[in-house]
Parts: sequence; structure tokens; C-alpha cells
Amino acid sequence: MDTESTDPSSGSSDEDQQVIMGQDMGDLEISAFRKGTECLSAGDVGKAFACFLLTLKLNPGRQDAVLASSSALLQWCGKLLRIGRAGDAVQCCKNAIAILPSSPQVWHTYGRLLSQMDMKTEALAAFYRAVKPQQLTAAMPCARWAADMLLNDLVERWHFPMVNDIARNATYAAAISEAVHEVGYDAQVLDIGCGTGLLSMFALRAGLRHIHAVEMSVVMHGVAQRAIAANGCSELVTLHCMSSNDLTIPEHISDRVSLVISEIMDSALLGEHMVPTMRHAWKHLLRLPRQIPATYSEGGESSCATAPACTVVPSHASVHAVLTESIAVRHHSRLVSDTVMGLDFCPLRVIGSDHVESLASNGEQASAHALQQQQQQQ
Repeated sequence: MDTESTDPSSGSSDEDQQVIMGQDMGDLEISAFRKGTECLSAGDVGKAFACFLLTLKLNPGRQDAVLASSSALLQWCGKLLRIGRAGDAVQCCKNAIAILPSSPQVWHTYGRLLSQMDMKTEALAAFYRAVKPQQLTAAMPCARWAADMLLNDLVERWHFPMVNDIARNATYAAAISEAVHEVGYDAQVLDIGCGTGLLSMFALRAGLRHIHAVEMSVVMHGVAQRAIAANGCSELVTLHCMSSNDLTIPEHISDRVSLVISEIMDSALLGEHMVPTMRHAWKHLLRLPRQIPATYSEGGESSCATAPACTVVPSHASVHAVLTESIAVRHHSRLVSDTVMGLDFCPLRVIGSDHVESLASNGEQASAHALQQQQQQQ
């Protein structure tokens, strides 16, 4: 365990703080920076970070201290992460952000730390904070690249072929336009799993005055926000970052909706929990059919009609399947020959329950052995 400092959130020891604080206030900034430079040169990055942080508390505008503290912070966080003190590393970044809330270098370092901790959504937000300042800095291109890489990792791949599918888009736009005309332009409408926000904007283009859209992915919620804003529709769309199953009336929507539009289906139709999602929508979110007050015909007979039922787009679907044979697909899923350049590869043919059970048993034994080794090391 590393014992470089007694204060995990700053990297400084009580002794160092006493030495620095014993200086006159006029010399304190200079002494702290000099001490930090000496510690950084000596590889004592924890103490160096603490000294630079003190320098910036006294003079937040000191640029050499900003750059030095960013370098020390990056090295110190990496060291803390390697020795299992991720929480201390996060606290160090938060301490730096508290003093330098607009520093792209600090936000960039925080983003790198969160990314290494596999907190990708939080890391993406930090990288965007790093590229937000308008001034050009060395950290900005790196942060932009890191943000783009994370975004590519976080955005599900299926959004791209969907958005690029002209025939699909045209069909959805036509169906949504017809449905909006049927329920009325002032009706309550909900887009479930809005993704990029494309279908919501189709509804607005059809004349709808306002629409609620729900997207449970934090990343895609952000993508939808930007896409909707880019098309000047922010005032017309209320975005909810949550599952539609968590929507309630009237907490999130003032009244039941007359129209639900959605595209939460995969190639086999039911893969994205479409059935339970739509069942919940029918039960809790969609408007119930109501009776229109009785009217009287010329003959004096009364009649009572039912208001138009609420509408869902798509309202129905068909699945078409066909058996195919493909050598290319087979090459990606199973061994096509027992030998590879004269070598016997029959054991790779995992066919039959006995092989599967054997593999599962071996996997469980390997996991138990790894866990036992980890416990012994601790």
C-alpha cells in the first residue's frame, strides 16, 4: 500500500502543510509553488499536487500552477487507481474542480479517470465539460477525441442503419402524419424509446403542437436533445430520461395520451421488450375510449357513440422468416472441418449436451480458482 501521503484527497502530509503554513502570507504562494515543483521533480506527485492546489487557492489565475497541477493530478490519480484507491482519486479531481471549475485540463483528467473506472457516461460528461471553453488549449483536442470515442462506444450501433433507412423513415413519417391528423394537433402524444428524436420530429412536422418523448439511455437522451435543438424544436418536445414503465399520470404527463409512437423492435420484432412495454402503455398511459353524450335523430330516437380509440404507431406487425444456408455465416459460427492444415481440431466441435456441461464445469472451476487466488492476495 502506498504511504506517500496521509491525506488521500490532497496528497499532502501534515508536516508539509505545517512547513508551508509557517511562511508569511506574502511568501506563501511562492513557497507552495516552489515546493510543488521540487516534489514533482522528485516523483512525489501526491505532495506536488497538494502544493499546487494550495498555490491555486491563493491565486487561481496563475497559469503555470494550473498546468503543473494538471500534470501532477493526472499522475497522482493514475497512481491511486493502480493501488486500488479509486475513491481517493475521484476526490482529488473534485478538489481540483472546486478551485478550477472552468479548467479544461482538470475536466479532461477527471474524464480519463472515470473512463478507466468504466464509468463511461460520467466520463463523457466530463470530456464535454473539457471542450466547452472557447479558448484553445492543449487539452481540448484530446478531450474532443476521447469524447467522440466514448460516444461511439455508448451509442448503440442499430441507430445508424435505422436513421439511414430512407424507405423506413418515409413510411414512419406517413403513418405518423395520418395518426396525428386523426387524433388532432392538440392531442397528448408520447414517443416511447425516442432514440435520436426522429419520430418525435416527424410528429411535429405533421402539425402536432407538442409531444412527450421518453428515452432511458442517458447518452441517447443527450443525442436526442441536441438533434431536437438543432432543428429548432426544443420548445415543442418534453424529454424524459427514464423508462416509459416509470412514467405516471399526472406527475410526468398531465393526462393520458391519444397517440403512442415507437420503434422499440429488433429484427425479430420482440427483442426490445416491446410487448410488456406496450402492455404497460395501454394500461397506464393511453387514453381510454369514452362515450359521447346521447344525441337525438329526427325520429326522436337517441343514440350514443364511442369516441375514436387511441392510436398506436405501428399498430400491428408481421414477421417473415425463411430457412437459408450460408457458408459465410457458417464460417463465423462453427468449425467447418475437423482438421486445420493437418492438425486435429475435433475438440473445437462443441456439439451435444455432454460437451456443454463439461465446458460449464471447467468454467466454474476456473472462476472458483481465480476467486481463491484473489482472496489469498488480499
